[in-house]
Amino acid sequence: MSSRQQRFAIISMPRTGSHLLGSLLHSHNQIFVHGELFHPHKIGLSTSRRYNFRPLQDALGQNMIIFRNSDPIGFLNLAMQVDVPAVGFKLFINHSKIIFGLYHRL
Repeated sequence: MSSRQQRFAIISMPRTGSHLLGSLLHSHNQIFVHGELFHPHKIGLSTSRRYNFRPLQDALGQNMIIFRNSDPIGFLNLAMQVDVPAVGFKLFINHSKIIFGLYHRL
């Protein structure tokens, strides 16, 4: 991972084209986009051909959600360990209680 890596979030509401935007960005070979990392009931780690997080997700199972909820910064750092110049994820406004709770801990 480059020290100059740009990290970003696609912040949107459901049914507004965020999936299309993420897919278009992800199709570029220097951009990697995860799905909804902070969905309340699942984690949208990308399982693309370039970087497959599925073994990690399968190994941790529900513990991955517990880890994400208890250490959002550590979780994001883990999810962003992709060797591309830009990496991001989708965040729906109604899934952001974890993120907003994070600000109280900073």
